[in-house]
Amino acid sequence: MNEAISKMLACYGCRKAADDPRAMREILQGVVLLGLWRGRFFERAALCGGAALRLLYGLDRFEADLDFTLLSPTPGFVFNRYRDAVVREVQSLGFYIYMTKKTIHRASPLESAFLKTDTLQYALEITAIPETTWRRYTPNPPIRLRIEIDTNPPSGATVESRTCMLPIPFSVRTLAPPELLAMKLAALLTHRYYRQPKGRDWYDLSWCAAHQPKLNLAHLEARLRQTGWMPPKERPAGDGKQPGTEAQRLSGEGELLTDGETQSDGETHSDRESNSTGEGETAVRKGGVLTGAEVLKMAEKVIKLLDIEEARREVLPYLSAPGTAGTEACATAAWSPEFFREAVCRIVMGDVPPAADCGERAGRLASSGAFHPRVAAYAL
Repeated sequence: MNEAISKMLACYGCRKAADDPRAMREILQGVVLLGLWRGRFFERAALCGGAALRLLYGLDRFEADLDFTLLSPTPGFVFNRYRDAVVREVQSLGFYIYMTKKTIHRASPLESAFLKTDTLQYALEITAIPETTWRRYTPNPPIRLRIEIDTNPPSGATVESRTCMLPIPFSVRTLAPPELLAMKLAALLTHRYYRQPKGRDWYDLSWCAAHQPKLNLAHLEARLRQTGWMPPKERPAGDGKQPGTEAQRLSGEGELLTDGETQSDGETHSDRESNSTGEGETAVRKGGVLTGAEVLKMAEKVIKLLDIEEARREVLPYLSAPGTAGTEACATAAWSPEFFREAVCRIVMGDVPPAADCGERAGRLASSGAFHPRVAAYAL
């Protein structure tokens, strides 16, 4: 077996890849990041999403995908030059890699309204090279990864550099924790309109509330504006509730994100987007309109509609670690609307300080025995 892979598997308590395929996938994620670093990709982009929280900040769950954001809007961005560096790095460890560019499809007008179209997606399929197949690694089925790159990033983001220790120490540029939390909140405040509950985002929200609770409110506002959200003061006269819009007909709620915040007829998506700079400056129209109180109001609506059981089922495959069978259920046993309300109230939003009694109530939850200490370190 390749010595480098063997040592990395040992860090997960695995003797062979079959002990936990998720560990092997995460090792290959690190190899892909190393290849991107060698190709100088991080001079133009930053890691974000669950992979950043997991690989760089200690999130206690696995992540299947690698999400990136360019540092500034770049229409027509070409990934091919960096792709070659990834292929070389993966092949150097005895793997064969097959990479294809995916076309992003939208299932409905509603889905199109809430999903960014200015992203690139690549699917990676990685198997052991037959002539160097290792005894401890079975090449079938192949390990699949997905890379997504946001080529039109919202404004107001701060980036920082963190060190990945495996396969070798190297530096990765990433969104800072307040921006990662804004990214998670933006996803949660819009997912309810076009897909099943994404338990990973709810898990990450509660983890951030405990470990990285500071929120970049301006960046959250910029992300919401890219989905079509508008604060009340900026809505055209008579915008109000328009039950005849396609989004409202499909959602069946007569509202969009917050009461009366709907798309106005004749206004394009790009008309409402902020002028993204990618340089840490907030360049939104009437910047600072979104308040913590409004975020709490929006979050309450999402929590009321959340299907806890469906969210729990979605996240379970990404929880636990080898040798801790059964802890997945413990990690989400305390999930309830009240649990997530407490998580949200722990977030530092500037104008809305964390609720005074959150710590005490969360302490009672954590001491109730509902959380496994090794898996649910995120517990409030």
